[in-house]
Parts: sequence; structure tokens; C-alpha cells
Amino acid sequence: MEEKKLEVVLEISDPAVLPVIKSILTGADIPYLVQGEEAMSLLPVGQLSAFNKRGLAAAILVPPDYAEEARLLLSEAEEE
Repeated sequence: MEEKKLEVVLEISDPAVLPVIKSILTGADIPYLVQGEEAMSLLPVGQLSAFNKRGLAAAILVPPDYAEEARLLLSEAEEE
């Protein structure tokens, strides 16, 4: 997968949610790339540190042809 041709469908800062997102996309056969996953757990600048109240976010990227479906699946999961 070339990063240039990918589209961000979600940004998250909670590393506990990332496995669920990966599972949803894998189950739907949607290819994806997680950019910034490693930085989510860095201290002291990672998760909700004193320096960064929002935390560091990871971006979920998918090919443009899958972006609409991925957003729909992830928004449905968020509602549940």
C-alpha cells in the first residue's frame, strides 16, 4: 500500500480502541494502515500527559475506494 494513495478515515488517541478498529476493518476485508500507533504510548507526550491533554493520535488510513465503507462501519461501531 502506498501512503500517498491512502485516505484518513479516523484519528484516535485511545490505544485501547485500536484493536477494535483493526478488527472491524479486517473483518470487512478493508486494507488499512495505522500511522502513529507507536507514538500513542510514548510518555510523557503520549496518552493524556501533562504536556498534551488530548494525547497523541493515530491515523487510520485506507485506500480511497474503501474510505466511505470504512467510515460507515466505524461510525456504526461508535454508535453501539
